[in-house]
Amino acid sequence: MRLRKLKLSKKGKLIFFSSLFIIIISAFGLYYLIFSPDFLTLFKLKQNNDHQEIVENIEDLEIIDDLTNYSSRWLDGKKVEASMADSFPVAIMIDNDPLARPQAGLAQALLVYEAPVEGRITRYLAVYLADMELDKVGPVRSARPYFVQLASELKAAYLHVGGSPEAIELIKKSEIYDLNEFYNEKYFWRDYNFPAPHHIFTNQENWLRYLNNRGLVERQTDIWQFKEEFGSGIEQKDIDIVFGPAFQVRWEYNLIDNDYLRILNDQKNISEGTEIRAKNIIIQKVRSEVLDNVGRLKIETSGEGEAIICLDGSCRGAKWRKRGANRTKFYDDNNDEIQFNPGITWVELADDNTMINY
Repeated sequence: MRLRKLKLSKKGKLIFFSSLFIIIISAFGLYYLIFSPDFLTLFKLKQNNDHQEIVENIEDLEIIDDLTNYSSRWLDGKKVEASMADSFPVAIMIDNDPLARPQAGLAQALLVYEAPVEGRITRYLAVYLADMELDKVGPVRSARPYFVQLASELKAAYLHVGGSPEAIELIKKSEIYDLNEFYNEKYFWRDYNFPAPHHIFTNQENWLRYLNNRGLVERQTDIWQFKEEFGSGIEQKDIDIVFGPAFQVRWEYNLIDNDYLRILNDQKNISEGTEIRAKNIIIQKVRSEVLDNVGRLKIETSGEGEAIICLDGSCRGAKWRKRGANRTKFYDDNNDEIQFNPGITWVELADDNTMINY
């Protein structure tokens, strides 16, 4: 059987090609609908990205502007608001008799000097800044001449309760802002939960009243150098300092926080529930001699001598030097000034009777 060739009329051809055209156009339309990009969404996304970039740029500018309002605080090198970087120093004699513990505010001091007094006990000179909000600091005790010298080199207001005869005479000769509780009782109070004479306290409100009433003007003092903080990455040995049988100090290095925890007589040294920690430990070796039959000491804080600097988990030998009214500075073997970590520093004044191990 022979197949007959299909022939279309003109009308049929028109219908055929019209249908084919519609099918092709529909196919292109379907493809575009499925696979083409959503230009409206892309446009909106671009708008959002541009907006986010603008926001991020503004935030970056705000951060930069915010950083320009911060400065390194002169006493401890920490970044603070520029208006607080040069705050007035307040140096307070803090009792360390076992009956005076736990002390108030000791963990918050930015700089602490510990030194032996009579009977191989120790006492603290705790240094704060006037704008630090502290409700209670103490117990406040009597002055000793070497603490007067340390407060004087800081150009600080010096708070104490009386003092040894040598200390009182030195205060009279020194350019020091003296706040002696004996003559300024209104700036102190007594907490009778502590036995006398370990029961006298003060706080920020009181020292601000004193500073404002005196109209004290800040005097420039020398500033230590500070660096960027970094740890050694190696757990180090503890630092042991024994002033006397009941005054055995250990500083334990904390690798994670890169700081030192203070241990006193095998117990964590606590100040009103807060552990005492420091970023820098300075052991300043000094000469001492007994002044009287009470056992009061003379400690030489002027001139120069050996020191041990402990920070970032390691200790190294150094030199200390003090000339005239200048502040004590610390130097390495190359005679370059030591750079400390920003944060709390403790200075341990160790005489020949003090045992040191690290």
